[in-house]
Amino acid sequence: MSNEAYFSVTGYVATQPVTGTTRSGVPTLSMRIGWTPRRLDQGTGEWVDEPTSFASLKCYRKIAENGFTCLHKGDPVTVKGRLRVREYQDQAGVRRTSVDIVADSLGHDLSKGMSFYSRPRPPAPQQGQERSEADEAVPASGVAGRSEGDVAVEPGDRFVDDDEPLGEHDAESAVHVAEDFAVPV
Repeated sequence: MSNEAYFSVTGYVATQPVTGTTRSGVPTLSMRIGWTPRRLDQGTGEWVDEPTSFASLKCYRKIAENGFTCLHKGDPVTVKGRLRVREYQDQAGVRRTSVDIVADSLGHDLSKGMSFYSRPRPPAPQQGQERSEADEAVPASGVAGRSEGDVAVEPGDRFVDDDEPLGEHDAESAVHVAEDFAVPV
């Protein structure tokens, strides 16, 4: 039995993700995430927001590499990871507490919008090697289920819903799904 505190949360990317590497060269990604719980007010019968909470999110290896390509400030995300609470002294000598999550998995919250999965293609087989069934499942386009004539969606492409207001980070890169994302039948 492990003495880890596992944590799962649905929230938003609160700061622009920042990349880095450890001393041994492992890719890292750091950002703040925030979430605002809601509750039903028994007196009024209306939903009210509780105070917003924030935590620092740390990602390593492939999660860091893929997260940097896909995530931007304001994106809705779902995170599963290990919770770390640590105390430290700031530069003024004041004792503070930091809540950190080390991500085991991370992705867009699909209840808030759409996201398109893209798996990196494995290197071409060497002469004499056979392809596995998993390799065969990915067509030449590189994305399972995509066929000739489909609109190409690249990592980092952005999609927004008509009902969601555009944030400043979305204004230049947003694609209107209904008009611009048409897949020929």
